[in-house]
Amino acid sequence: MKPAVRPKIDNPTRAQITATSILLICFSLLIAPITLIIVLFVLLSSQFDGTALHLQKPRADRKTVLITGGRTNKGLVLLRAFKREGYRVLVAEENSWGQVSLTRFSRAADGYYSLPEPSDEKKGGKEAYKQAIVDIVAHENVDIWVPCSSIFATVEDAEAALEISSAGYNCDTFIQHPDLVNSLHWKDRFMRLCIELGFQVPESQLVTSSEEAINFLFSSQTRQKGYVYILKCVGLDDAGRSDLTLLPLETREKTISHFAKIPVQPSKKIPFVLQRYIGGPEYCTHGVVRDGRLLAFVASRSSDMVLRYIDLESYAKAGHALPERMAETMRNEHEIGKQAEEWTVQFLRRWEKLLREQGKTGKEAELKGHFSFDFLLEESEGRLYPIECNPRTHTAVTLLSENPRLASAYAGELGLGGGPARPTDAVPRCWLSHELPLSVMNLIPDTVAIKLFPIIHPRLRRSSLATYDRVAPENATLSPFPGDGPLTVVFRHLCGLERDVSFDYSDPVPFFVLAHIQIPWILATLLWQGGGWSRINTSTARVYAC
Repeated sequence: MKPAVRPKIDNPTRAQITATSILLICFSLLIAPITLIIVLFVLLSSQFDGTALHLQKPRADRKTVLITGGRTNKGLVLLRAFKREGYRVLVAEENSWGQVSLTRFSRAADGYYSLPEPSDEKKGGKEAYKQAIVDIVAHENVDIWVPCSSIFATVEDAEAALEISSAGYNCDTFIQHPDLVNSLHWKDRFMRLCIELGFQVPESQLVTSSEEAINFLFSSQTRQKGYVYILKCVGLDDAGRSDLTLLPLETREKTISHFAKIPVQPSKKIPFVLQRYIGGPEYCTHGVVRDGRLLAFVASRSSDMVLRYIDLESYAKAGHALPERMAETMRNEHEIGKQAEEWTVQFLRRWEKLLREQGKTGKEAELKGHFSFDFLLEESEGRLYPIECNPRTHTAVTLLSENPRLASAYAGELGLGGGPARPTDAVPRCWLSHELPLSVMNLIPDTVAIKLFPIIHPRLRRSSLATYDRVAPENATLSPFPGDGPLTVVFRHLCGLERDVSFDYSDPVPFFVLAHIQIPWILATLLWQGGGWSRINTSTARVYAC
């Protein structure tokens, strides 16, 4: 019997996209006056009591930091962390996003730059993007560059960092050498690296056509093992990202029919991986590394799009922030967090040794940058299996927002003792701009919602009360919790049971910009351009095209 898995969700129609976009924009406009009053009050109050972020005393050496990825909340967290430590902080973002990015309006930003789109070949594409970053470093005498750019620019960031180093600029670029980034960024290469380092990974098979995939699934060797598989694009595939259909299906004919409907077909240009399905929970981590040492670390439960992050090692302390039975079930999760951290440390040690044995030196052997791993837990073994690595800032860094050592970890100023910087509180991180619209939908009776939601948007689905387990551990990262109305959501934030990443007493304007300018602007732009979307990640402003 196959394990349960999230069913494939159809993409929305043009009418559904239009209706949903208009509803969300109207909802944002409706509550904007209330948010504006609150933000103005906090803005003036923090200015008068001297806690405003831009009033922070600068460092004696007044170093300059550049953070790219200005539309993201993880970028905002790092922006604020460096500002609190007295750095001069610059922020940059790609042109199509940069005009209304929340970091542009932060008190922590001392300057803002727009970058060319790496995908816009008419305006120079990747080379123009990289050159723009090099020019900022040169013009502003940047001392440290921390990329928070999107998954689409990871390799380009690494190449830009190498150009900065080769040009002789005195800038500490916080990203790995392009060769190392490619070994981490691409799923198939990362799996091969893990095997080379002696780690157990889920069995996987690279395929470059649907025919090759089907032949593998129905080969006698595969059938004898009795495994089921999920199909994952080696690169990026927004349209098929949420499809976790277990393969093979009951018959070869049904499997062939399924592959025929895949939006992006496997090819030599766009290879896919058939990865053995592990039915346990998924975990994500964020690691800050210098000279092979782990200087900051956090682990959280995960899913294909997380909008509530909870530190695994703080679950025992976070019982008040979760439904009682759920908290009881998840208090042992901190052991999983320790296992993920130890795996990360061992990965760094083994790779460092391998690079030395291969004769690598200098930048080619320097383990510095972000090492953010995703794992699946095989519950019968109690073992974490790595499934991919993100050599870039992970949104889980938001759990470190209150740690005063965060900027020091990035700058390499932490001492050898004391271990990595970790979360200093157990409060879950989430976003009111995401929670409130959905919590309003929770007010609709189940009998109506079950029929109405699929009509409005295919992702607006609610299980009936008879089948929905509110306290199931896998629901701990849901945002909002099933059944929570807007008053409950606001109450949890007011009581400190949850924290909105974009809001900070010393820097409140990004909170307003995210909810009432940035996200509505994205929706309006997509409407105007006729762009299709299935989801928008509030934390990263990433649009999942369809």
